[in-house]
Parts: sequence; structure tokens; C-alpha cells
Amino acid sequence: MAPQLAAAVGATLLGKTSNEATLGTKRVVLKSANSGTTAVGVTHKMLDRIDEVIAAFGKSGGLFVMYSLPAATFSKHMRESASKGAKGHGVGLVSRGVFEEHGREIGTFRPKS
Repeated sequence: MAPQLAAAVGATLLGKTSNEATLGTKRVVLKSANSGTTAVGVTHKMLDRIDEVIAAFGKSGGLFVMYSLPAATFSKHMRESASKGAKGHGVGLVSRGVFEEHGREIGTFRPKS
């Protein structure tokens, strides 16, 4: 989903195995969650090097609403996940509601199947 989300917001992925990207002069991470998923997670290590979290949350019918949330705001509102991430770093979770309340809606897109 990251390549499709990157194309939708005009970001450039930094590699083929990461959701990290550049968007203009900012470093971002691209996250997505289906309609039944209530939060997205980002490792603490990644939060230290990005400016924003771009998250796309699914709605019924296959449409995704995209939000941008500053990394500092993500950190302020996150709760810890039981997961330690792929490399053993902690993972912080932030709910869809935080993105809706404190983030900026940046558009919608419908991913290709």
C-alpha cells in the first residue's frame, strides 16, 4: 500500500522495504489502516528521524481518507504497543481519532486492487 499512498500524496519512497519517504522538504512515514483498524503504529527509532506521519484510514466502500500528523504530536498522544517492531525497537500506537482531531486532512484515494 505504501507505493500507492506515496503516489497519492506526491511523496518519494526512500527504499523498497520501508514506508519512509520524503514529501517536499519533510521526511515522513506512510501508514495505512483498513476500516476496522483503529490505530497505526510507528517505531520509536523512526519517530526520532521523521517530521510527519501520513496515515490513510479506510472507510466503507474502499475509500481511504489521508491525514498528516506532526511526529511530535504523534509522540505526545501515543500509547505503547506490545510489539517491539522488527528490530526490537518499541512501537507507539496512535488512534484514528487523534489524526482526525489533531491532524490535517490531506485528501482521499481509492487504492488499486
